[in-house]
Amino acid sequence: MCVRGIALNVTVYALATADGTERWSTPLDIPIKSAPAIAGGQLCVGGLTGTMTALSTSDGTEQWSVETDGPVSGSPAVTDDAVYAGTANGTVYALSTADGTEQWTNDAVGRVQSSPAVTETQVYVGDDDSILRALAVDDGSERWRVELDGSITASPAVAGGSLYAATEAGTVSAITGESADPDSSQSQTAEQPTEPTTGEAASDSANGPGLGIPSAVAGAVGVGSWLAGRARE
Repeated sequence: MCVRGIALNVTVYALATADGTERWSTPLDIPIKSAPAIAGGQLCVGGLTGTMTALSTSDGTEQWSVETDGPVSGSPAVTDDAVYAGTANGTVYALSTADGTEQWTNDAVGRVQSSPAVTETQVYVGDDDSILRALAVDDGSERWRVELDGSITASPAVAGGSLYAATEAGTVSAITGESADPDSSQSQTAEQPTEPTTGEAASDSANGPGLGIPSAVAGAVGVGSWLAGRARE
């Protein structure tokens, strides 16, 4: 059953990519609003009852489940080492992918409805207070913040040395910066995009509230809106 996009009676299915046959299925006693995320042999999903749950991708058995301080409505961002998610109560969590152990939290953000974007050194998260933040991936400390023109309910995206974010005011912003790692002595090439660190934003109208994750490739960014889709070179 699904009510306004929220799945209440949830079963997670794994289907063979070749022919769609069912490999396994696992019922979850939690309402969810977003898609699962997969990395490191784990399938992770956030629950609206305030939980993060990980299933084995091989057989669907539950590996761990952790309570959070509020609903997790966005898909988690998962790496081989950590699971990152924000809650409606304004806390960003970093949990161990292996066993769900808390690595760090940052409770100084606004309501989070979208997925974080994660790179090697930073976690980018937007909130309902129109603030886009860069948090250190190792300890969750805030590196910088940018105030945009509306709630950030779509997940940010990183590509080509810029961070892209869409707001409910209908604006797409590109935040640019210098090297991703200020302590790195290695030079960056054109094929190695850098992470934005300074928080300088350039914006353009998207003709409606931004929905979903902006797609950024080869000098262009695409974003869906209520009224129209628009790409900018």
